[in-house]
Amino acid sequence: MHFPPPKVIGEKVAINEDESVQKTQEIIFSLSSKENLALFQMASGGIMYNFFPLEKSGISRKHCYRGLKALKDAGPVRKFGNKSLQTTLGQLVHHGILKIEKYVDHLNEVKMIDILKDSGQFSQNETSAFIKKMSNNGQDFFLSDIASEI
Repeated sequence: MHFPPPKVIGEKVAINEDESVQKTQEIIFSLSSKENLALFQMASGGIMYNFFPLEKSGISRKHCYRGLKALKDAGPVRKFGNKSLQTTLGQLVHHGILKIEKYVDHLNEVKMIDILKDSGQFSQNETSAFIKKMSNNGQDFFLSDIASEI
């Protein structure tokens, strides 16, 4: 998704208020609490309206109702029969969250790559080629992912 750059008005920056930005904000806000994020992740397999397992995981009925409503209103979760499931958009968002979690698990490596990039001693192509080489010719999917991103 491409966001247009903000407009500079004098010294102030005007934030673009188009629909995609607003919808993105709604989705991010609906996922911003740890309980809502847990509900969202549980919805990948479907959440039955049986509150015992939810309460056992530390999510109260009240928070479950509120969280699922926020997720449904924002769009990443839908109700189907007696289950809450991720929508197609929700599945895409979930895939992005899983990538973030994978990258966070390798935070030191990501920092090292930033230091390498910021040193200015190597071109972007050289840095990318080095990371690909370090990924054992694509065997380390984490590093391969990063090499393709830079």
